[in-house]
Parts: sequence; C-alpha cells; structure tokens
Amino acid sequence: MRALAWFWVAVLLLAGGVVGALAWLGPPARPVAAVAARFPARVPPSTPAPLAAAAPAPSPAHAPRVAVLVAGIGMIASDTQAAIASLPAVVSLAVSPYAPDPAAIAKEARAAGHEVILSLPMQPAGGASASAGDEALTTGQKASVTAARLAWALGRVPHVAGTTSLLGRRLDGAAFVASPALVAVTDALATRHLWFLDARQITMLDAPGGTLAQGLDNLVARARQQGSAIGAIGAPSPNSVAALEGLLPMLAKRGVRLVPVGQIMTAQKQ
Repeated sequence: MRALAWFWVAVLLLAGGVVGALAWLGPPARPVAAVAARFPARVPPSTPAPLAAAAPAPSPAHAPRVAVLVAGIGMIASDTQAAIASLPAVVSLAVSPYAPDPAAIAKEARAAGHEVILSLPMQPAGGASASAGDEALTTGQKASVTAARLAWALGRVPHVAGTTSLLGRRLDGAAFVASPALVAVTDALATRHLWFLDARQITMLDAPGGTLAQGLDNLVARARQQGSAIGAIGAPSPNSVAALEGLLPMLAKRGVRLVPVGQIMTAQKQ
C-alpha cells in the first residue's frame, strides 16, 4: 500500500501538483518542544518534599565549661617552671604561701597569662594540722590567730583572683572548711573581693588508682551534668604536666570549653 501511495505522489509531482501532494500527505509533524509546551510534564505525587535545613550547631558559648587548677605551684622550681611555660594560659595555678619566693612565682605566672590563686593552708580531715604547715588555719586557734595567718598568706602571694583550701595532695583543708571558723575567713576575703573555692567541690584529676585521662573523663561527665565543673591536680610533675599538655586540647572536640577557675566561681555567685 505504501508503495502505491508514493507512486501517486510521484504522479502528482510530475503533474505540477506539488501543493496538492503535500496537502494529500497531511501537515508536517509538530516539533517536540511544541508538544512539550502543550502537554507539560507532571510531578508524580510520590515525589518527596525538599529536606529541611539542618539545625545550627550549639554555640561554643553555651557548651559545658570545665576549669583545671594545678596546686602546689612554687614548691619545686623545675616543676613550677614547666607548668607555667607548658600548660595553656587558661589553666589556673594555685601558689603555695610556703614557696621560697611566691611573689616572684605569681608575677611570672600572671605574665604568662595564667590566673593565680592563693592556696590557704587549712587543717585537713582527721584532726591533724601539722601536715598543713606552721601557718595553717585550724579549728582550735583564736580568731586573732586566724586573722593574722590569713593576712600572712595574702601578703605572700600577690595578683590573686581568689583563694582555695587545696594546698596539695591530700591537703584539702576539709576539717577547717567544715567548722564555723570558716565564716570569718570568707567574710575577710569578701572585703578584698576575693572568692573562696572549697577543695571538696573539686574533682581531683590525680586521684589514687586512676590516670589523668580517667580524671578528665570524670570531669567532663560532671560538667555535662551540671553545666560546669572544676578539676585539679595536687602538684605539678613532669608526667602530669606532659599529660595535661596533650589531653587538654582534646576537650573542645568533646564539646566542652576550658575556662579559668574564676569564670566558673564568678558565674556561681550571679
């Protein structure tokens, strides 16, 4: 049939009926674009909606905060120098008034950017006060003696942001802190605009039977639960300084912010 149709096309062409032949064959096919415009594609009903934008990450300003305090500063010169030079400036340093030259140590620590805290010698738990030194604040002494020893300690260490009962390993002043005599001390400190950090509120990072890494794990867990936490080591040593130097930069990756002790203490009073 198709051959027959083309035969008649040829006849018409030969006869000069070009227009008639084209009319006989019918109109040309419409361009694809024209067909698409007339019959637009339809989106299947099952097409999923665009995904919502991801929620922004929490601001670092609202991250749990931890502070790290190193006590016993000034007692061993080489360890003290390592702590001042090697640890991040945000680490707070507690200077002992029994150090050979605590004023020079405090000045050097401040120049390196560290917050300086005064370790107040206080009677530890168990009733023994000799281990806290001759100038310790004890529960049985007269108020005038307590005031004189407090003034002595404050005069030994300048440039302090606050004070603590943490004097060194196993020296947390728990007996004196638990006594009514503490009130007179904290009142005297308040007149100087100094805060007091009870060592019993500190997470000891160098607790017996554990490692500094485990101590920091406990500190981070406490900060996530409470919003902030303070950790400390009783005294610097080559091993503890090196361990802190390697571990502290990892805190940011764990979602916590390292701040000076004073920032947490000030926030607690507000």
